[in-house]
Amino acid sequence: MTVPHAQGKIEAECCTLQQTVQKSDMAAKQRVTVNLTDEEYEALSLLSQRNRVSLAWLGRQAIIEFLDRYADGQQQLPLVFTPRDRKSNK
Repeated sequence: MTVPHAQGKIEAECCTLQQTVQKSDMAAKQRVTVNLTDEEYEALSLLSQRNRVSLAWLGRQAIIEFLDRYADGQQQLPLVFTPRDRKSNK
């Protein structure tokens, strides 16, 4: 027989342990900030909501794909710079 109070305590401790592991894992990672236009942010947010994933997850996946594509150094990076109006950020 399981005592409901004890069961809840065990589940809470497991949850706390899992959160601690996740926090310590995240502490070892680096953070990057990216500025997006309103249109880019809206499109990314819509994609995030449609696929039920976080914006951070989408960003990580995009970076992983980019690194995989250009890791061997055989392809030229797509460094096309376009002038932007600083006031409107476009």
